[in-house]
Amino acid sequence: MHYRATSILCAAAIVALAGCPQSKQKGAEPMAKKPKPAPRTLAPPPEESADKKVSEGEQHEIVTYTAHLDMDRLSGGKRLQATTITLDSGRQLIASYRPMKEYLEFVDRRVVVQGYHYENPPHVQQVMADHFAITSVKLAPGEQPYETRPTGLPTPPTVATRAEFEARDRRWVQLFATLKTGSQRPDDSWCDTLLTLPDGTELWASAYKTTFERVWKPLFGKQVSVIAQASIDKKDPKRPLKLVGQTAICEGKMERCGMGQDVYKRNSGPVKIR
Repeated sequence: MHYRATSILCAAAIVALAGCPQSKQKGAEPMAKKPKPAPRTLAPPPEESADKKVSEGEQHEIVTYTAHLDMDRLSGGKRLQATTITLDSGRQLIASYRPMKEYLEFVDRRVVVQGYHYENPPHVQQVMADHFAITSVKLAPGEQPYETRPTGLPTPPTVATRAEFEARDRRWVQLFATLKTGSQRPDDSWCDTLLTLPDGTELWASAYKTTFERVWKPLFGKQVSVIAQASIDKKDPKRPLKLVGQTAICEGKMERCGMGQDVYKRNSGPVKIR
């Protein structure tokens, strides 16, 4: 009896194994392989008029945009200092989390850029934005090149009037102004500050309360240098002209204020003229 029971169990095991086809058997579903962390194509939205082509044998859909290429003049938290592509619709693509030295000659220029959209794997720490890998770039027709190819990030154009500021909407600017005053908002921990350009144009900037107290407040009533991004806020008719994003402020007239410094060093206290 013991011998017969053992035989029955062995036979059942053989039948069970025979009923589980291996992945190499005809008609069997192959075992899933762990995908490589390669970018995945993202289709551009309908409103973008992109010229599209798929290279033979390539994984990604290559798209062509005529757009504005720029690089952040100031670094932010975790050293984020992005290289960006801004489309005519206002949609912004991030090409890199750092300035791309190979494209310095295209900074703040209108370009024809080719590349592909992609997503990082979920486990990768990333900025919530549209990511874009550049495969080629050239100046757009009619765009003027630099007289000398930049070897570092160019200083943003200096604005001194309202017209000059408005012409740089969503672009980096340098300005020499008077810091008038500022105060903390009643509903949160941010503060608003008022600056005036040489022609009297009022600009508004914001700073977190600790930065406001350490950096901005000691400069009230003084001439300052500022680098930031210009913005026209059509939803705020009382304060339409603003400085947004990462902002550096220095006492007196200082070219390239804050450029080359990280955000923590910039916010440690006012920078004085050397």
